[in-house]
Amino acid sequence: MSKYASSAALLASWKKLRSFVEERGGFIDDRVEAGIDSDKGGVPGLIASKDISVGESILTLTTKCLLFGSDDISFDQLTSEPARSRGDLALAYSLVAEGPTKSQISPYIESLPSRVDFKNLLPCFWPSSIRSHQLRGSPLLEEIEGDERKLQHDYDLLSAAGYMTTISIEDFKWALAVVDSRAFEIDHPGKGSSQPCLAPALDLMNHRRPRMTSYSFKPTETKGGNLVEQMTITTLLPASRGCAVDITYGAKGNAQLLQRYGFTLRANTEPDGSCNNTVVVKFQQQTPSSEEGPTRANGNEAHKKEAGAVDGISRETKRLRREDPLQTTAEELGVAGNVPTHSTCAVELRLASESAPKHYVFTPFTKALDACRAILSNAQSVAVDRKDTDRGNEKADCHPGNNTMDDFLRVEAFMMGGCQKDDGDVANDDDDDDDEDEGDDGDNDDNDDENSGGDSDDDEGGDSDGAMLHGLSNTRMVECELSALNLVARTLRTQDSKYEHEHFSVGCSVFGGDPQESGPCEASVVDCARVVRSERTTLRFYACIAELAASVLVLPTDEDSSWLSAAAALFKSADEHAESELNVPCAAGAVGDVSSGGADAETDPLFHTLMPLSVVVKTYLQVKFQVRL
Repeated sequence: MSKYASSAALLASWKKLRSFVEERGGFIDDRVEAGIDSDKGGVPGLIASKDISVGESILTLTTKCLLFGSDDISFDQLTSEPARSRGDLALAYSLVAEGPTKSQISPYIESLPSRVDFKNLLPCFWPSSIRSHQLRGSPLLEEIEGDERKLQHDYDLLSAAGYMTTISIEDFKWALAVVDSRAFEIDHPGKGSSQPCLAPALDLMNHRRPRMTSYSFKPTETKGGNLVEQMTITTLLPASRGCAVDITYGAKGNAQLLQRYGFTLRANTEPDGSCNNTVVVKFQQQTPSSEEGPTRANGNEAHKKEAGAVDGISRETKRLRREDPLQTTAEELGVAGNVPTHSTCAVELRLASESAPKHYVFTPFTKALDACRAILSNAQSVAVDRKDTDRGNEKADCHPGNNTMDDFLRVEAFMMGGCQKDDGDVANDDDDDDDEDEGDDGDNDDNDDENSGGDSDDDEGGDSDGAMLHGLSNTRMVECELSALNLVARTLRTQDSKYEHEHFSVGCSVFGGDPQESGPCEASVVDCARVVRSERTTLRFYACIAELAASVLVLPTDEDSSWLSAAAALFKSADEHAESELNVPCAAGAVGDVSSGGADAETDPLFHTLMPLSVVVKTYLQVKFQVRL
């Protein structure tokens, strides 16, 4: 059971912590206090005891209040470099190492989550069998297992140097979990470099987006005229009495929130409609089967029927495309034998709503396609930057040698312009308006004209004198694109199939005892369900895009009007069946099952407002083949 099961225990700890901060020159506004945050599942948080206005400083911490890493570890004397950063290890060591520092910071240590708290919330503290059961198939499981190996490596390394004589690996694991979930990066005074630190009272504040408060660390003049470095928390939004006063942990996905902080968000989206949840997919050359190529799992049957209509094309193209465009293999194109089996490219995929700028989906799709083009053209590697960046400025990677440079220049122009011009060319406007999504989608709705069966495009087709589908007449380009689309779809479907549907069950029989003591609490099982469902929906969403694009590419291009009608039918069918296709099933009556009315009965609203598949595919056709729709 958590040591903060009662408000009285939490308030007693808060009283000690307030004294600890004030004795070191810090300030905590009387209008805030520790309390139970009922809006976030009953976890401790910072609660407003009175109304607070915008622009008020509610917390100030001097450097004497902050806890920095211990200087006792001589990292240069270790036999090898640790797996974790030196700053994180030194800070964790300062929490558990015996000595005067530990006794001096005891009021702060008492305010931190206990090992039981972490066992309930953080997957890294669960038994491996339970963790595998809840997260099987998710890349998060591999990351957590990697963290476990790093922990063992660093503990053994420090033990060999004599630093862990009185510290168990369980204690060190707890200390690192505190650092991972609560540390801030600031410029250390006197060291001239960014260092992690722990900030008492501040680290009690929970996560909210958009941000409710801001924090700064800078020299501030005291009443005596002296300059001191201090961290200040200022309100950006008003807080009513009884409401939580939060900070933001950043635009993090649910997998990262669960891994580091032990919670997830039901609706983890930004105001512009983009989703913070992501899933990383590793694309690599798959050995083609001697049997017929793989078929799409849960694919739309209408796609397969349309894909079979390939009359009027060459015998070779018929052989390549067969009854399903996604059965085109790299071997049939004569390139598979030249691709090293270790050629792998990692791409991060995310979802977005219909109201979001298209590049949130189009850019990851383009990167996945480019990764597969690179693999199929014998590329040895594709560099992928997985650092946190401003997603509004994402640009598709260019890889010379794949004949896609012009492609990606058009993609970049598309993303920067944000909308299509009437003549079908990609806009090259320099307008960098952050609100481009509204105008963008408005233009797109006018151009899509899905419910008209493509009739509004007849004039464009007539004006082009048959040139509208000129790009699709390049048989070799179409064949190569089909191969890349095939690899994208197969990889995503394969990764989706690795998940199990039994994640969502909960009860003592699963944990082998009381969940509060030996494994995740029920809320954490729901968190796992959210992570898995979001990842699987993302995989299926992009697989559907690739499959729809391939189905459109194999339509006969003899006449613009017939192609437009057939393509419109495909787009309409794909969008109509998208929700059922993207639905991730779970066991009947289990946690996460909508029909059961369980703890997570309400699904993420984003799943019902996803960007239409047709929007992404139409953009792809325009950028890659200059097909105007």
